[in-house]
Amino acid sequence: MSVIIATWEHSLAATNEGARVLKETGSTLEACVALCRYAEDDIAENWVGYGSWPNRDGVVQLDAGVMDGKTLNLGAVLAIEGFAHPADIARQILDDDLGIQVLAGEGAVKYAKQIGAATRDNLSDEMKERFLIDKPTGGFWEATGHDTVGTVAMDDTGNMHAAVSTSGLKYKPSGRVGDSPLVGSGFYVDNEAGGCVASGKGEDLMRFCISHYTVLLMKNGMAAPEAAHAAMEEMLNRFDRAGHEPGELAICCLDKNGGIGAATNHEKFCVCISRNGEKATTQKAVIVG
Repeated sequence: MSVIIATWEHSLAATNEGARVLKETGSTLEACVALCRYAEDDIAENWVGYGSWPNRDGVVQLDAGVMDGKTLNLGAVLAIEGFAHPADIARQILDDDLGIQVLAGEGAVKYAKQIGAATRDNLSDEMKERFLIDKPTGGFWEATGHDTVGTVAMDDTGNMHAAVSTSGLKYKPSGRVGDSPLVGSGFYVDNEAGGCVASGKGEDLMRFCISHYTVLLMKNGMAAPEAAHAAMEEMLNRFDRAGHEPGELAICCLDKNGGIGAATNHEKFCVCISRNGEKATTQKAVIVG
């Protein structure tokens, strides 16, 4: 049985693309990257790739990460500008045998040029206009939104990969990096247990390393639905004990047996699912708290 999951209802078309690639190639890596690439090209997706919200300087900075559940190797790029498909670049870092794992800013740009990655100005005309309208209002300090695309895929042999791609918060400070491309926070996968991806206020998800925590619960015997609920509950309880009021948070996970779980602290989140190349469907996340 092959399975691919992704965050948010707007990822349905991207999930279908990932499922198609998984069915045709049998590669979970190719499927995850294809799903992210589809979202990066979708101008209607305002938190991934082309057409994303810019930062406070009016520049679109993108983050992406890819992880191999068999080797636990990973590749990631942080705050990269001017490239069409950051997930492709992260994948190439993963494939590289030079020991490179995570690259940021100018270093990520230099590497992307060296491998001939496709370039693109990801600031659409619509977002440029919105930026010019919003800039004088000072509303940049009320940055919101967390429609990160994250995906986990498993092939019929149990091999797994995870990937994420995002532009981060709307009108974020230049250079800000959230949880998404940070291993253990925004994504984590281990063939011996399962994989998890997160979406929400990155500064909160980083506090708890939520994706690794969820996978650890699955490694200790929990099925995906129970692990997602337990991880979200413990994170929220820990924040409560710390006196911290969290933002909107969500996770979805896939265990090694093909079970799927999703949990959130708000009403909007769901997970997209395709099994054996079938048309993707959505499943609402369990609301915790």
